[in-house]
Amino acid sequence: MTVAYVNGMVVTATGVERADVVVDGNQIVSVGKSAAAAEVLDVTGCVIMPGFVDLHTHLREPGKEEAETIASGSRAGVRGGYTGL
Repeated sequence: MTVAYVNGMVVTATGVERADVVVDGNQIVSVGKSAAAAEVLDVTGCVIMPGFVDLHTHLREPGKEEAETIASGSRAGVRGGYTGL
C-alpha cells in the first residue's frame, strides 16, 4: 500500500526541509511533493529522518535475562526509532 506522509520536517544530508515522503511497502518512492497514494497522513510537527543506530547496546543475554533479553531489547529499540543495535 502506498502512503504519503505530508507536511513533515525531513532531515537530509544537507539539512532540514518541509516535504512530503511517499512510501510504497517498505520503499521510499519520493521526497518532495506527494504523489497519488492510497493513504495520506498529515505529519505536521513531526520529524522524518533515517533510523537511529545504537552503537553501545547491552542486551544482558546470556546471564541477566531477568533484566532484558535480545527480544525485549530489540522491541524497545524499534519502538524508539532504532533500526540497528
